[in-house]
Amino acid sequence: DCFLKATRKAALRAMLEDVLPLAAPIMRAVAGAVDSCAFALSASVPAASSVPFDVVSIDGVPEIALAVRNEPDKARLRGLPVDEESWTLIATPEWTQSVRPDAVSRWDKTAVATDMLKAFASVTGCAVGKSLRAPYHWGGFTSLTVSGTEPFAYDAESGVAFCGDFFVGHGAEEALLSGGTLAAHLLAGTVGSQPPPASVLQGALDWKPRTPAAHWLEDTSALISTIAAGTEDHSWPSLQQLVSGELRRGHRCMNRYFRRGVREKDLAWLSRQSPLVPTPSLSASSTAAAMATGA
Repeated sequence: DCFLKATRKAALRAMLEDVLPLAAPIMRAVAGAVDSCAFALSASVPAASSVPFDVVSIDGVPEIALAVRNEPDKARLRGLPVDEESWTLIATPEWTQSVRPDAVSRWDKTAVATDMLKAFASVTGCAVGKSLRAPYHWGGFTSLTVSGTEPFAYDAESGVAFCGDFFVGHGAEEALLSGGTLAAHLLAGTVGSQPPPASVLQGALDWKPRTPAAHWLEDTSALISTIAAGTEDHSWPSLQQLVSGELRRGHRCMNRYFRRGVREKDLAWLSRQSPLVPTPSLSASSTAAAMATGA
């Protein structure tokens, strides 16, 4: 998968929130990491079928920092058309912040999509495409910090661990290093009379600024920004929110999806793709109850 950062941080957060307060130590450890946020847009660009690359990092164009051709199999899983040329376009964090500096500012999604499509057409020399969905904020565009201790987090009491490229930098090599080091840490406690693996839980001061990436690195590994995540759309909970090991009502990342009925829509779409996926049965009353309890 050339699109290394496609996994949404909100999905990982949602899994850990389901087991709070058990996951609180791990979430507090990771909460010190800072990433950057940028606009992303799924677009149909038929004229780009002859473009001689699948992933390109772009300098000097505020509206486009990275462009990725969508592979048909992965496009199907994302609900994108598989019978036409489509791309995922990502803007620079600087331009994103200039358009929407915080989570409460209104922004013109149509204008953002138009500007990004025109920029891509200008870079590739092809005709302007059309947006397949409204642009959205992509959290995790690039890591701005690295762990000053170990390249993973582990809570020995709960047995929950967390690894990822952002502990070390940004990219596939960093992700492998994080996962491999975690595996070695856990396996060390199974050899002979060695003590069980100890907890590794970063504090806020253990996260250091990330050194700018080398210019020769490929695709997402070369991305860097000085702008932190500018919106709260997919941001990780703050250390202050997790002091008690719980999140107040309305602070869980899935709350807004419950309010908008996104879960039911996603399950309905999945059930149409595969007979193995059950049809959603969550009623409006049970959805309201889940929201009230902070689920």
